[in-house]
Amino acid sequence: MVDVKARNLIMDRFFKNNYNELVKRVSFRAGTPENAEDIVQEAFARALKYWNSYDPERKELGAWFNSILNNALRDFKRDERRYGMCEEFDEEEVDGVVLSQTESGLRKFIDRAIAERPSNVADVLHLYFILGYKPREIVEVTDADAAFVSRMVYNFREELKGQVGID
Repeated sequence: MVDVKARNLIMDRFFKNNYNELVKRVSFRAGTPENAEDIVQEAFARALKYWNSYDPERKELGAWFNSILNNALRDFKRDERRYGMCEEFDEEEVDGVVLSQTESGLRKFIDRAIAERPSNVADVLHLYFILGYKPREIVEVTDADAAFVSRMVYNFREELKGQVGID
């Protein structure tokens, strides 16, 4: 895990080296350079917020950030189409198991069960069950959409209930 000062230095350097290029790249799809600037800034804010989901062994920083940028752009376009209305999660429906106080044996079991999944599913489950992210936050930092996140969390929780009796 990278400490806060190192994270800030890495993101500051990435921001300075890539900001203008990212704004140019997003401008056409965003509609205006001003919208593009807002989207890129939102993506940087999300990257800082969700820094602990970045794993340099799985993805290069640019690829990880690009996922966040694409999600920020998609959210902007969706909100623009819906005039501010946005898709809401039913948190009750996907309210899952909080692992921070569970037994270590159960935690290991869940870690193994998550590791057996394809990487896109494992990423979602790890963020939700292990790191405690909310579904909306997972959508913001991955390529997964809301329906996929909700379905994977629900299915995994149901599987856990069947295997270990978790409610």
